[in-house]
Amino acid sequence: MPALLAALAAALALLLKLTRPHERWRLLRFHQALLEAERFRYLHGLDDYAGKDRDIHLLTQVVKTNEEIAGAWFELMPESAKVAQLLQSGDK
Repeated sequence: MPALLAALAAALALLLKLTRPHERWRLLRFHQALLEAERFRYLHGLDDYAGKDRDIHLLTQVVKTNEEIAGAWFELMPESAKVAQLLQSGDK
């Protein structure tokens, strides 16, 4: 039983090391705050949202933020070589 629990703990530690959930959460939370600020400016007609093209500007900002999230998200994904190396080091 203790060996099974140790193996399970090692597998979970490896999973957390590979998926980096905290970093992903921080990334998404940061961009959520940015989008909330954009929404506030849009609703109150502030800055670039004072003109008639405010809908287009909001859409542009949302697309830009989405592209930034996608780029940063893929940077957080582990590379195949790193995964293989971690799996091999776990076998020792």
